[in-house]
Amino acid sequence: MKKYSGLIIFILVAIGIYASSSDNMSKIIRSEPDIPYEAVEYNGHHYHVFSNVCTTLEEAERFCENRGGHLVVISSEDENNRVNKIMRDSGYSTAFIGLSYDASRGTWGWVDRSDTFYVNWAPLEPTERSDWAYVRYDVASRGWANQASPNQMMEFICEWDK
Repeated sequence: MKKYSGLIIFILVAIGIYASSSDNMSKIIRSEPDIPYEAVEYNGHHYHVFSNVCTTLEEAERFCENRGGHLVVISSEDENNRVNKIMRDSGYSTAFIGLSYDASRGTWGWVDRSDTFYVNWAPLEPTERSDWAYVRYDVASRGWANQASPNQMMEFICEWDK
């Protein structure tokens, strides 16, 4: 037993050093997601709007992933309406979601790689093949618009699945 205890201590120290590197934090699997207390539960999922945390959408996606979630994936009109309500109730009129344009395939896709059956583009959208889409609440259309990553502080919505 004594010879194994040294090995166990070495392994634990190595894991601690590996985990302390910020590049490796996203590689560590969380046993429990870090869902904010204020997150809204709907249909077995949790949603929360974050603001003034990240300056790029790539950072926002990593931020959500490091908390055990992902940028929101909207799969139905009902979910779209709920996400819009959560966004408005949080005091925001726009927030980025997890829909992006894949130039290599020439299609839009979700960050979780699920099929893109439901879309809710605002009239005349998407206007360009930019990096990401964002939810824009409009009383008339409640539609989505697309925009390149703004490289400034922005709102985004994290989702935690069942």
